[in-house]
Amino acid sequence: MEATLLVLMLGLTLVITTLNEPFAIWGIGLGSCVIALFYCGAIWLLRRYDDASDWVPVDLPEQKLSGFTDPSGLAGTRSSALLLQTALACIAILVFGLLLVLFAERLAVQSGLGASFIGVTLLAGATSLPELTTSIAAVRLGAYTMAISNIFGSNLIMLVLVFPADLLFRSGPIMRQASDTVSLALGFGIIVTSLYLSGLIVRRKPKIGKVGVDSVLVLLVFAFSLLAYYVAR
Repeated sequence: MEATLLVLMLGLTLVITTLNEPFAIWGIGLGSCVIALFYCGAIWLLRRYDDASDWVPVDLPEQKLSGFTDPSGLAGTRSSALLLQTALACIAILVFGLLLVLFAERLAVQSGLGASFIGVTLLAGATSLPELTTSIAAVRLGAYTMAISNIFGSNLIMLVLVFPADLLFRSGPIMRQASDTVSLALGFGIIVTSLYLSGLIVRRKPKIGKVGVDSVLVLLVFAFSLLAYYVAR
């Protein structure tokens, strides 16, 4: 369900960028407002669907991966302390995220690759590192569904961030500034999400070694997307 809603959101955003955000209210694009409303509806639908029992994982590892132990001491830590530590970690990510954007902008100018290419490749990859580490940690803890949900959920949140960005951008609807590279990224996002969605539906899919065919296809599409971004920059 989460992957399906992500495809819907990506397709909606692609339509808005293709239409060049024709409508605006007080300098805020109507399209970004629609994206925010669709996101709220997606969260509501996911919450209702979460209690359903018509889909259960199969072919999961029988035990946790070796060489990894649960963090010690967390079971006895108070919730207030955990919330404080989480808040401090979020603040650190926010501060270094701002610095990351400044460095990426300078790199785009000095390298001549352009802001679109750097943003959709290096900057996007760097900002995805938290999702990578948390997903790996979830898998090693045996929380497989949480790992997958973190990946698709992160992409949903990235899309809805268009709305607060539009609120802060005072030179008109921010979606009108989208380049061809952005449209390409949305298209490739639909492709790779659809591949993984097919892998979720096909319960016992073929593998290449220990890796599912869907993951191999996604890697090939990702490699081709880098070439496409470079050509379209």
